[in-house]
Amino acid sequence: MLFGNRRVESAVDASRTGWAQAFPFRSAVNGTVESVALYLDRHNRAKRIAIGVYAGSACRPGSMVTKGVLASPRAGAWNEARVRAAAVRSGRIYWLVVLGRGGTLAVRDRGAAHCNGMVSHQRRMTTLASRWRAGTRRGTCALSAYAKGRVASLLYGTLGTVGPPGSQTGSGGGGTLPWSCPGVRCFYIASNGSDSNTGTSESSPWAHAPGMPTFNCTGACSYTHDPGDAFIFRGGDTWGNASFPLATRSGNASHSDYYGVDPNWYSGASWSQPVFDAQNQPVTGADANGPNGDHSAGQNDTVIDLSSQDYVTVDDIAFTSFCAQNTANECSPTSGAGHTYSPFNCATIMLDGNGSTNADQHIVLNRLYIHNFYIDEALGFRPVGVCNVIESASQGPGYDGNSVLENSTIDGGNGAAYGAAIWDGPTNLLNNSIHDVGDIAVLSGHGTIAGNQLYDCAYPNLPSDGGTYNGDLHSNAIETIATDGAFYIHDNVIHDTVNSTDECEAMLLGNTGETDYVWNNVLYNIHGNGMGLVQGSTAGTAAYFWNNTTEGGLNFTRSCLAQGHSGTTGTVVYENNLCITNASTAINPDVHAGTLTVDHNVLMSPSTATADGYTTSQKYPYSPTSTQSPTTGTGTNLTTDCTPTITLCTDTTYGATRTTLPRPPQQPWDAGAYQLP
Repeated sequence: MLFGNRRVESAVDASRTGWAQAFPFRSAVNGTVESVALYLDRHNRAKRIAIGVYAGSACRPGSMVTKGVLASPRAGAWNEARVRAAAVRSGRIYWLVVLGRGGTLAVRDRGAAHCNGMVSHQRRMTTLASRWRAGTRRGTCALSAYAKGRVASLLYGTLGTVGPPGSQTGSGGGGTLPWSCPGVRCFYIASNGSDSNTGTSESSPWAHAPGMPTFNCTGACSYTHDPGDAFIFRGGDTWGNASFPLATRSGNASHSDYYGVDPNWYSGASWSQPVFDAQNQPVTGADANGPNGDHSAGQNDTVIDLSSQDYVTVDDIAFTSFCAQNTANECSPTSGAGHTYSPFNCATIMLDGNGSTNADQHIVLNRLYIHNFYIDEALGFRPVGVCNVIESASQGPGYDGNSVLENSTIDGGNGAAYGAAIWDGPTNLLNNSIHDVGDIAVLSGHGTIAGNQLYDCAYPNLPSDGGTYNGDLHSNAIETIATDGAFYIHDNVIHDTVNSTDECEAMLLGNTGETDYVWNNVLYNIHGNGMGLVQGSTAGTAAYFWNNTTEGGLNFTRSCLAQGHSGTTGTVVYENNLCITNASTAINPDVHAGTLTVDHNVLMSPSTATADGYTTSQKYPYSPTSTQSPTTGTGTNLTTDCTPTITLCTDTTYGATRTTLPRPPQQPWDAGAYQLP
């Protein structure tokens, strides 16, 4: 085995004919691929299966290396496809891509919070392309498949799926983790390094990265930026307030710049993330990217500034003690005087458009841990003049629809965050845990919000409000505020939103030109408003709500889908949902639509739900327990609505923590987010 997964996983992953699924692995050897083995579940109906090996990054496949075909696949067994011999290199990431024809393809794989599988946007594919095109991330990996061939050198033992540093799993080996420079060139930074070193090896690291105000390239140091440069920060080291902001440069479509880690290089006895510590002080260092476009006062208060940059990855770094205070000593007893900062130009991580009209940034924020921050509102800018954790200040087409935050945690800790975890962008949020903040995700543009766990949102009572609730604001778990396309919102868990005196709305959607696809979400302990349309003064184009499990808002007093503001949405579809509320209808009569479809939903009161075994104390809240449960088999079959983007034919990942089950291709589905095993 060169790379892959010999284990027969327990989860069945079914995809319709003509859809390609991709799964990343890291090769632990130099060698030559000669065949690919694939395990097919007993429910497989595909008559012909194309299998491709693609080179790529941890984020997505790239160009095809080789391919083969299973012309007579056997269900419930391992199958082997011969491929044209092709070389693979140790430490590189390769994707196994499978495409079924002539029936539903059923494979085995595993879901997890840090999985980065993909499904193609194309449907009705007949063959695999020489280069991977656009796709949607899924919380699945560890496909039961592996590449076989001749080994040239075994360096590390055999490793399996791509995950966070230190978490790769596989069938043997040990020792250090396979790693190769993720850029065209690698430069190394350690807290005890020197900017007079070459920076080109772990034995001669710089103390600071180019773009930090403290970087002082002298002596043996010589640096001019090239697209594709990678900056490797030693694990376990800390950089303090004086090192920021870190102003990045741009990569390009062929080579992204990278700011991250080598999991084998760290100080101390074991691996931990490098730490960017703002030290509870405003960030006031010189910004090499200059003032942001709408910067009106103060400094560019940010730890990493991506303003007007493109094709950059920030990976596996911890951020702590970011401070935005307008009253003395708010952040800590020693944080000093109040600070005038510019609203919409203040964030731990700043995205601000890439300098091109109607163009998205291509920023990847992966495996970040952002915590212990304090954010007060900007004086004189109420109600929306705030600093945020991650922010895009462009607020116009093309937003940040090609940027992503994934596999990350944003933890407000004591809840002292007046702004949003995500403001405006990035608009692709995948497999994150975000909690204890004011707003969670207030988004513009278009994108996918999937596999996230979002909870404990509320605006705090900060000194600028005299220590009492600021009644002119409410917060949101998910809110869209302007769009230029579609949002795909699925497999999220939203829970423990606060009540109407300090409200956090669970999900408010619908703006001019917006189409929303909402499925497989679970909402519970919803003390503010629940799901709502319309967000703006003008309604959206369409909204589809399928197979969600939700509570009615305001402690079961409202319908599960309500009208947020006036306006008529062009098309509203509400099907196969489980709604738990004391209200008389699942969808409020004041929801206005040109075409309204309400079908095969299950409505029950909280007391009825408890009597039938649906409770929030279950491992997966409000899930069915038997074939007699009211949601079992009571939905309609929506197979025709499934697409490579709309992954409705499998049930919920429950915030990327649950193994999915396929929904039947012909029989009635269960209502709600879960399919009974």
